[in-house]
Amino acid sequence: MNSTKKSQNRKAKNELSVQEPSQPQLLLTCPSHLSPRAREEWDWIMLELPQHVCILNLDRTMLALYCDATAQYWEATEAIKKTGAVLMTPNGHPMQSPYVGIAHHYSTLLIKLASELGLSPASRRRLPSPISEVRNEYWGLPPLRV
Repeated sequence: MNSTKKSQNRKAKNELSVQEPSQPQLLLTCPSHLSPRAREEWDWIMLELPQHVCILNLDRTMLALYCDATAQYWEATEAIKKTGAVLMTPNGHPMQSPYVGIAHHYSTLLIKLASELGLSPASRRRLPSPISEVRNEYWGLPPLRV
């Protein structure tokens, strides 16, 4: 083997092979571990997402967390409606319902997750392009401006 072929072989071995996907891997299936209420949220989001945001398989866990947090938030707010935001202790002193803290925790988490996923109005405004442009980039087509 001559030195040119050896250097070409070394060069080929040293280069990393990175394959770009031919199209985005859009997420379509709901994780099986979600509760019925979280699944309802998943289905609703999947109907609305194509209009706003491109969610890929990589984002599946984040979207599942969002749906689960939504379900937990609604359960806590329903409990507040039933028991009230303030409870009375056995000694007769008022106390905040634990469901208020739970609802607050999940509302904070929902705001963060919605921002990460592009589901809040402010985060949608910051998105570089609609989903059609993202798809066109993968397919090698010129971007569409809406």
